[in-house]
Amino acid sequence: MIFDCDGVLVDTEAIYFEMNRRFVLSHKTSGPADFDLSYYERFIGLAADLMWGELKETFALRESVAELIATEKDLKAKALGAAPLVPLAGVSEFMADLAAAEIPMSVASSGRRDNVQLILKKLGFADKFKAVVTGEDITRGKPAPDIFLKAAELCGVDAAAAVVIEDSKNGTLGAKAAGMRCVGYINPHSGNQDLSQADIRISSFLSPELRAFCGVKR
Repeated sequence: MIFDCDGVLVDTEAIYFEMNRRFVLSHKTSGPADFDLSYYERFIGLAADLMWGELKETFALRESVAELIATEKDLKAKALGAAPLVPLAGVSEFMADLAAAEIPMSVASSGRRDNVQLILKKLGFADKFKAVVTGEDITRGKPAPDIFLKAAELCGVDAAAAVVIEDSKNGTLGAKAAGMRCVGYINPHSGNQDLSQADIRISSFLSPELRAFCGVKR
């Protein structure tokens, strides 16, 4: 079982949206006067270089893409350190059911390793996963399949035997490109994401359909 982190294990997308919105609007030299979640949602789950490449062009940001990525990572570390993070409802129970069924679990997140590890520690999940793969571990980020294939490899599992849980269009596309089954988690804080490519879609980790799909019992 491969979990995305932001928007699946924990609600952080609203934190990131407001953080990046403030940064872009304070550093832009031209372009739109503002942007809202409906614009930003296209970037959720997307590789950082692709997101900042578009934002740099749209808002004529002076910094290089590499500088923008580094700045975002630092801003995230500060925001996450100050935020009172808690797991999304039902996640802990679902993970316990997976553990009871001896199904190995991993995380595949586009984020920075330090930030992902901080989130897992604050959630009490630091020792729950056999592997944690981040954007720093692969060359091509989501929607490419690389991060999911790496997670399966580290767990010693064939791609066809893996199930991914994702809340974003980009993550869902990456999971299917990896040849994996995919659960689309409908998180309202992740915006209006197109999860149509997922094999099933759920709005709760307590869903009986989720457990049936993954072959575990409560």
